[in-house]
Amino acid sequence: MRHLWLFLLSIPLATAHAQWGQDVKLSTNEGSAGLNENMGRCLIAAADAVHVVWCDFTNNGQAIYYKRSLDRGLTWGVDTRLSPSPSADSFSLLAQSGSNLHLAFLRSNSTAQAASYYRRSRDGGSTWDAEVFLGTTKWWPGVAAAGSNIYVSL
Repeated sequence: MRHLWLFLLSIPLATAHAQWGQDVKLSTNEGSAGLNENMGRCLIAAADAVHVVWCDFTNNGQAIYYKRSLDRGLTWGVDTRLSPSPSADSFSLLAQSGSNLHLAFLRSNSTAQAASYYRRSRDGGSTWDAEVFLGTTKWWPGVAAAGSNIYVSL
């Protein structure tokens, strides 16, 4: 116990007492917004940037949206719709390596099996490459990144 007590005393006070700011509503639609129910990474913070993806239920279907803050969450950019219109996209999650963001998500279709897709931003979320079809699947995809490697599970 003495070693643990000495360790706790060596932690700087600033890191030992985190504080919460005010709630910030990120989705602009007054309808229903949701996160990946499998607890995938919908929120990523690195340096001063914070990135978030969510699914929004609108008149044009179920769409994936992205938003970022470049000042640690103090202010936020505009919503970026990453899904086509109309769409049936959900279970979105992010991974990051350097300035590359990697998005994996599930697309449901009433006439076909569910399919997994992938999108990438090479500039920290400013622009996004076209989506890539990964394959049909029964479950939502997973994504992770380490250096130049990207790992996707279906």
